[in-house]
Amino acid sequence: MNNGIALRLIKNTHIMTSKITTKQGDQGDTGLLFGKRVRKTHLRVCANGSLDELNVAIGYARTALPESHRYGPMLQAMQQCLIALMGQVAVEGHEIERYQEAGFASLRASDMEQMDLWVNEHEAMKMVFKGWAMPGDDRRTIHFEAARVAARRAERDLIRILDADEPIPEHALTWLNRCSDLLWLMARALERSGGAA
Repeated sequence: MNNGIALRLIKNTHIMTSKITTKQGDQGDTGLLFGKRVRKTHLRVCANGSLDELNVAIGYARTALPESHRYGPMLQAMQQCLIALMGQVAVEGHEIERYQEAGFASLRASDMEQMDLWVNEHEAMKMVFKGWAMPGDDRRTIHFEAARVAARRAERDLIRILDADEPIPEHALTWLNRCSDLLWLMARALERSGGAA
C-alpha cells in the first residue's frame, strides 16, 4: 500500500503525497501497510483490489441518484466503512495491534448494527418479488447490481485469506454479506418507487 493511501486512513483525514508514481511496483510487487513488499497477486492485495472495486461501484451507484436522495448518505457511510476495512486488510495478522495503536480506522460493531438496521428497514417495506430480477431492466438500478456482485467478489476474496489460515477483520464477512443484501434491496425499492425509494 503506498504512503498516500496509508495516510488517508488516519482518522479519515485527506492527505495528498507529493508523488504518486514511485515505480516501486513496476516489477509486479507492492507494499502492505507498514512496508512489507509482496507480489500483487498476494491474497491481501487481491482482496483489497476487490474492496476498492466495491467502493468505486458504490460511488458510481451514488452518482445515479439525485443529490438529495436519502440513499446518498447511506452509500457514503458504506464507502467510509470500506476505506477502514481496506486499511485493516492491508495489515498482516501480527501487525494488527500496531495498526490499532497508530489510530487507523477500523470496521466497528456499530457499523454492522447500522447495516442490519438498514436491511430491516427495507425488508419492512414488504416488497413482493416475482421471478428473477433482471439487471438492466431499470437504468437507475444497474449500478446497484454491479456494486452487489462486487460485494460478493470481495467476500470470496476475504474467505480465501481465512482459508489460508490468516486472520481477517472482525465483522468483515458479515458486513460484506449484509452489504450485498442491502444493495439488492435498494435496487428493488428503486424499481418499485420509480426512483424515489
